[in-house]
Amino acid sequence: MNMWLCLFNMRHLYKYLNVNSALSMMRERNLQFTNPLYFNDPFDSHPDLFDFGVPDGYRLGWAPKSFIKNKAKLDSENNRQRVWISCLSKRNDSMLMWSYYTNHRGVCIGLNEDALKKDLCHLGLCLLCEDVKYRNIREKPNGIRNVDLFYQFFTKGEEWQHEQEVRFAIIDPHPSIPYRVMRPTKRNEIIPWTEVRLYPRLSSNCFQSIYLGERVTDADKLSILRCVKAFLPDVKVFQMIADNTTFSFVEEPLDVDKFLSEHPVTFKLNIKTKLHKLMKM
Repeated sequence: MNMWLCLFNMRHLYKYLNVNSALSMMRERNLQFTNPLYFNDPFDSHPDLFDFGVPDGYRLGWAPKSFIKNKAKLDSENNRQRVWISCLSKRNDSMLMWSYYTNHRGVCIGLNEDALKKDLCHLGLCLLCEDVKYRNIREKPNGIRNVDLFYQFFTKGEEWQHEQEVRFAIIDPHPSIPYRVMRPTKRNEIIPWTEVRLYPRLSSNCFQSIYLGERVTDADKLSILRCVKAFLPDVKVFQMIADNTTFSFVEEPLDVDKFLSEHPVTFKLNIKTKLHKLMKM
């Protein structure tokens, strides 16, 4: 597979988010990319995924073995700092994913993989896209002959297998991509580039469905549906309901227009509150 070539497959991928993050993603129609140094898996994209022993018969030339080994390991670490990754799932009904990403009170956004690839490639980004491979990290390939970027960025331990993850990776992103720093900063502070989160813009064609957590509050539900109505009116919305016969969820379709029409008082009060705050400014 050519690592600069994205193959197009018709399937939906899913992003689990808390309510505020979901509202931001829907309003701005973007997708967050993060440097793997800030992922919750310390092994993610780590140089130690490789064996940097110099193979027998490898042509050393003038360089000693220690130089070749250290250079290969440094190259791998540099690659880790050059990549920004967005993590999606092939599942929208994972009990564990709903639990530790949203506490069942958040949102799962369904995205069209085809449209995602087209949008990101049209932005001129150096894009890799692949399903994550789950394996034992002790099965290390040699990193001297070839540092395989797909292996480095798309490999995780078997303990993460329940995520069924699919990744989009951007190599050397251009600083023109919208970005944010996810912590308070001091005046004139120099921010490491790896701390920046990137948010390339997407077309509305990328957004296919919205799933509300089983424990989403009424207030959050209203905010989400108003956002869908305003920014993604063609997207289908579902409420996740606990099945009464199995340990699983059932997707119940939601009529956005009907729900909003049944909550006019709350809707009007929210508008009045916002107008009142604006008048005070």
